[in-house]
Amino acid sequence: MNRRQLLALLSSLPFAGAARAEGPTGVVLMHGKQSRPSDVSDIANALKGAGCKVATPEMPWSQRREYDVPYAAALEEVEAAWKDLASGGAQRLLVGGHSLGANGALAYAASGRPLAGVFALSPGHVPEGSGFRRDVASGVQKAQEMVARGAGEEKAWFPDSNQGRTRQVRTTAAAYLSYFDPQGQGSMTRSCRQIPAGVPLFMAVGESEGILPYAREKLFPSVPNHDRSVFIAAAGDHFSAPRNALPRLVEWARALAA
Repeated sequence: MNRRQLLALLSSLPFAGAARAEGPTGVVLMHGKQSRPSDVSDIANALKGAGCKVATPEMPWSQRREYDVPYAAALEEVEAAWKDLASGGAQRLLVGGHSLGANGALAYAASGRPLAGVFALSPGHVPEGSGFRRDVASGVQKAQEMVARGAGEEKAWFPDSNQGRTRQVRTTAAAYLSYFDPQGQGSMTRSCRQIPAGVPLFMAVGESEGILPYAREKLFPSVPNHDRSVFIAAAGDHFSAPRNALPRLVEWARALAA
């Protein structure tokens, strides 16, 4: 499906009128690791075209910021973006994202802050996963040792893993540990288990993604059952699947606004 066909399909979905009738839905949409807000513009534009107010903040895991604040502060940035949407008339909040942005959306939902739903598109960054843990184990140990000796606010170089490729990032030990601790806020397994009952989840994972079995069999079932929760295996890979899942995402958002 090319972009023109996708936009034509989305424009045919009867969401915009329903959103206007009860006030628009606000969406805080997060980009992925080493990425930028513009990289989720197709998703943002589809939701805007469906009548939503959409914020796409630059998150701490962007290419420019490189984990410049801890995970808890990242969630505060999401909350601030929602408050801006609400001041502009948004009536309900959906929080979502792609890759590490999806991880962030799950962590936000797990925090217990009020929201109407959460969506995770090709979720990524799995510090609890065996391969990921192996890639960053030296960094986690280094950060833990720095924090233990009172050097948590000192900067150092640490390994990061993104789609099987490892690189070095420079940040504080405390900030690094907040994202990479396998038992911390970056653990999607932990987040899914802590999402409150009553919060519907939309999760889409590419058919060719290695995380598909884990997401379908571990992550999604860990969230409390909800009759409007949806899991789909979308055509494509980590980067094309979110676009291919957009029609289903818009339908899901429309149902929550009805």
